[in-house]
Amino acid sequence: MPSKDIYDPIHGYIHLSDEEVKMLDHPAVQRLRRIRQLGLANMVYPGAEHTRFSHSLGAMHIITKMCEKLSLRDSQKKLLRMAALLHDVGHYPLSHHLEEVMRGYDEKEASHEKFSEEVIKKTDLSKLLNNNLESDVICKIITGRYDGSDSIVLNNLITSELDADRIDYLMRDSYYTGIAYGKFDFDRILYTMKLLGEKIKLKSGKEIEGPRIVIADKAIFALENYMLARLHMYETIYTHKSIRGFAIIFAELYRQIAEESDVLPNFQELKEMDLDKFYCFDDNYVLSTIMRYQFKDDDFKKLQDMLKHRIPLKMIWQERKPKKSDEASAKWHILRKIYKNKRAFCNENNLSPYSVFIDRPSVMASKYEPYIEIYEEKTPEDYEEAIHIYYKDETVEPLVSVKNSIVHDLSKFNLDILRLYTIPEKASVVKEILERELSQYK
Repeated sequence: MPSKDIYDPIHGYIHLSDEEVKMLDHPAVQRLRRIRQLGLANMVYPGAEHTRFSHSLGAMHIITKMCEKLSLRDSQKKLLRMAALLHDVGHYPLSHHLEEVMRGYDEKEASHEKFSEEVIKKTDLSKLLNNNLESDVICKIITGRYDGSDSIVLNNLITSELDADRIDYLMRDSYYTGIAYGKFDFDRILYTMKLLGEKIKLKSGKEIEGPRIVIADKAIFALENYMLARLHMYETIYTHKSIRGFAIIFAELYRQIAEESDVLPNFQELKEMDLDKFYCFDDNYVLSTIMRYQFKDDDFKKLQDMLKHRIPLKMIWQERKPKKSDEASAKWHILRKIYKNKRAFCNENNLSPYSVFIDRPSVMASKYEPYIEIYEEKTPEDYEEAIHIYYKDETVEPLVSVKNSIVHDLSKFNLDILRLYTIPEKASVVKEILERELSQYK
């Protein structure tokens, strides 16, 4: 089979070798054409129709540019291109919406990364790779478990604060939704990226083992832009109140169908699913099943109609988590109480548990914290996935520790929101109940 060039609206022409074309044409990879990258985001942003398939190609293109800039060996580049192409092969229909449902069955094993490994091993994708060793290494890179001598470099290019996956999805999601916040100067970041060798001197004076990917300090503004872009995309798309509301409806309907029938699988049933059925387990199948299903309960019939006719849940209250517990508002305490035991709240107020919903989306600007003497309280291994800055004096420190960078303060920012939704006809009733609880709160 000959090599191929595919045109992508984000990156232009993307070249694939003959071996990669075989992988691309596999039914498990072709299935990604029918899984939207952003699930139900098209309910709010009509242009959000792009798929996991185009994202996988984009991630492969980005990782190729990184490999070439870092002068990685051809063998490393080949592994990383394959890992990028296959990193989402186990993604569920409607992407993260269904992943949240599946994690409810098995938090540890149901991540899409782990399920991608399952798919590679279960199908003949592994046979299309040169050997079982190569297949095993690719699976470990996808799940961040590769432990070879070059593990930090290979793992980080797929999973880190600055990886090919994040870079492409920010570019792609911004383009297709029309939200400009996801744009950043990738060319500047790539231009200043380099690979340091065996011994690396930290700003604090300590030495750590390499190799390690670093970015020159002259690109700090570009990195700040990148970190802010991701945070703003979470606020405007990934945790958008209406998109999250439709995701809640979808999750309730899916769980109910999986519980009372065999037309939609729970996680264990999905793992045991026949391959021909799995290749058809996509957005179209799941949504059409939900739309056609004959629910017995009126609560679920109502939710089904809301999803069919794009009737959003009404958000009654929203409150951000305070920086300090003693600064928590009365609303936060009331919402947190409902979050912990929604059924009790519904029983006390004679409400159906399927008329009131509580959601808690969250994201950290960075999972790392700045330290004056970085690595004093944590080991270098704890910061392996962090973005590292390289100075002219040949010292290195994590971006979160650069005191004159906004990321130093941004790293302390944690987007943690509690939202309470209800079906439209119960909005005034629920609002009155909450206002009453607020007036009585001490």
